[in-house]
Amino acid sequence: MNPCISYADLWILAAYTSIEAMGGPHIEFHAGRTDADSNKQCPPNGRLPDGSKGAAHVRQVFVERMGLTERETVALIGAHTVGACHYSRSAWNGPWDPTPAKFDNGFYTLLLNGAWEKQTDPHNGAEVYKIGDQPWIMMPTDMALKTDPSFLKYSQQYAANQTLWFNDFALAFKKLTEFGCPWHDAFVGIGKTNGLRFGQ
Repeated sequence: MNPCISYADLWILAAYTSIEAMGGPHIEFHAGRTDADSNKQCPPNGRLPDGSKGAAHVRQVFVERMGLTERETVALIGAHTVGACHYSRSAWNGPWDPTPAKFDNGFYTLLLNGAWEKQTDPHNGAEVYKIGDQPWIMMPTDMALKTDPSFLKYSQQYAANQTLWFNDFALAFKKLTEFGCPWHDAFVGIGKTNGLRFGQ
């Protein structure tokens, strides 16, 4: 371990830096995370959301288990604007939007405006949403941000206002990456970073 920075801090700093390098918001970094001595101190695998499920499951994971708000939940899932799914790690394959290396609100605009059709993935039978023969995909959990009225109102706000989403995402992601940190309780009044507040 490097005496100047923990691996936990290094991973979070890399995430913040990558988001900004792809055109996303600046997120203020706070060092001080400690590394676990063994995997016995870490949560078990399999706690990520199951992409094959719907709005109730999204709420169970993000709101009930993690204590996030619905607004924070929708803001965080918008990170699907970058990257892609791969069969080697999931039941899906393909990017969520046409610019998977650009951090923008394209996930929301395509989610709301695309002519998505429910299909069955020929590779494994998974439910997937696609626009014709385009490579872009949406999982059932993604579609919940369009079909669930409460989630939809935030998706609409972020599709219409990228600056708003950048602000909300930065706050929500900072909160998420500071769970368990000794200074986290001081940040629970979310919106203290740079004087920003959700919905601005």
